[in-house]
Amino acid sequence: AVPGAPYYYGTVVTLTASGNPGYSFDHWSGDASGTSPVTTVTMTGDRSVVAHFSQIVYTLSIGVDPVVGGSVSAVPGAPYYYGTVVTLTASANPGYSFDHWSGDASGSNPVTTVTMTGDKSVVAHLS
Repeated sequence: AVPGAPYYYGTVVTLTASGNPGYSFDHWSGDASGTSPVTTVTMTGDRSVVAHFSQIVYTLSIGVDPVVGGSVSAVPGAPYYYGTVVTLTASANPGYSFDHWSGDASGSNPVTTVTMTGDKSVVAHLS
């Protein structure tokens, strides 16, 4: 639909809501309703429609291999939204040393970052 376009009586206008990255369509309000991102409005007068969106919360799964080898801290903590840059720091317990990252992180530095553009999973490998 073209906002402000001349719509004549009886015209059925199809509205399609699409969210920016990190947002999902939630519902319509005003002269449209429902939770489908595609809806129609029949022009029997002036109409006003609002598309409502919500931020997507992403998950960050963090593993340590072996589990007894240490831990990983994540700053900031959850919730994680699109574009959040998370700094991960691996800490080895006595008798272990950090080796590398796998999954959605890589490298051999015990400090790395992950940018949340979806659900992510990382593993800190210790030896």
